[in-house]
Amino acid sequence: MGLDDYSAQFARCLMRVLSWMSTFADIASI
Repeated sequence: MGLDDYSAQFARCLMRVLSWMSTFADIASI
């Protein structure tokens, strides 16, 4: 697996985590 593949996978995972954090923040703020 090349470095580009790893970077893309990491970026995808990071975006997913940020999305989850945003959703959780919306729920917690209610």
